[in-house]
Amino acid sequence: MAAVAPQLSAARLCIDCHSAPIEGGDERSRFCRGCSIRHRSAGRQASARRKYRFTPEIDGELRRCYLEPNKATKPGIHFLMKKYGWPKHAFLQRAQKLGIARVKEKPWSEPELEILQRFSWMIPYNIALKLKEAGFHRTPTGVNLKLKRMRFRADNGWYSATKLALCFGQDQHVITMWITLGYLSSRRKETFRTPQQGGDPWAVHELEVYLFLRDYRNEYDTRKVYQEWFQTIIFDLPARYKTELRKHPPVGAE
Repeated sequence: MAAVAPQLSAARLCIDCHSAPIEGGDERSRFCRGCSIRHRSAGRQASARRKYRFTPEIDGELRRCYLEPNKATKPGIHFLMKKYGWPKHAFLQRAQKLGIARVKEKPWSEPELEILQRFSWMIPYNIALKLKEAGFHRTPTGVNLKLKRMRFRADNGWYSATKLALCFGQDQHVITMWITLGYLSSRRKETFRTPQQGGDPWAVHELEVYLFLRDYRNEYDTRKVYQEWFQTIIFDLPARYKTELRKHPPVGAE
């Protein structure tokens, strides 16, 4: 008995361009590959556009929610949510943009600020963990903003190996060598950098820099150091760390 050749179904054409065949065996497919990519791209652009279009009338109603002194007559956010079918965050974000509402963070307490200053050399994520261990809840973003406002990062007395290399006029590997030999005390910044990214960077306190300058004068060249920085460390720092310096006599002193 002769074998019967299978009947091939006619190729279906894209309903958009009406020229390219639809690939794949899914009967629900309606577009060719090119038109499918174009429609998906258009859908992403549409979703990226603003979903909630506020008109002057809606803005006026929103202002009444915040600025109307009579609580019995002014509409509430939930009234606008029900009227327009929009979520609450859409109105809250619009109110912030109009300047009639501002979400204020909880004031920072003195213990929080003390922890923030003590660990300001860490990354915000780790500072948030330190605050959590002490019973406080702050997000890494909130920690970073507070560091900038309080200028703890700008005046916290900590140096990276790269920054020290610039101050000493040396290559960064020289700073790392001093740390490895124990001449320069330091600690890791506890970041998430991998060995492929250079590893966790070093953090050196200014007091340790002064002790190095005092005890290891043959290791650096005073002609190469940044003079203004050098004079500040040598002449101004001892007055700020009198108590700490009593615990660190010069190397070789009896």
